[in-house]
Amino acid sequence: MAGINYKKVAEISEGKGNLKKAADFYVRAGDLKKAYSLYEKVLSTTDDWNVKNDIKQRLIRLGHPIHLKKFASEPKNRALERRVYAIASIFSLVAALFFISFNLTGNSIGNLSRDSLSLLGVGFFVLGLITFIFFKSRKK
Repeated sequence: MAGINYKKVAEISEGKGNLKKAADFYVRAGDLKKAYSLYEKVLSTTDDWNVKNDIKQRLIRLGHPIHLKKFASEPKNRALERRVYAIASIFSLVAALFFISFNLTGNSIGNLSRDSLSLLGVGFFVLGLITFIFFKSRKK
């Protein structure tokens, strides 16, 4: 049984426009220069953050001296999302402390009883914890 001609398969994949798959086959064929070229082409043309991250990891594993600064920045909307979660988390935790501490409010917020203020404080605390968890999970 004859072995697979990975270079030929890579050329076919490249011809069909599947550059990532073609680069994978060039790696198997041992033509790293061509694979690096195709990987970098995919990096510069895609907007999919997951694809970029996957290709960067492959290039690092292959020992390619990739210029990570060019592709390392997080998308702007993800950075903004992380800031919003962080600010919401901090605000909620501070609000929880404010409403739970009766000495700070002096029971003068509306006509709310101590139980209502405590419940409001607990609600803000839970909201702060949830946003903090989202912030930490999005950081990865």
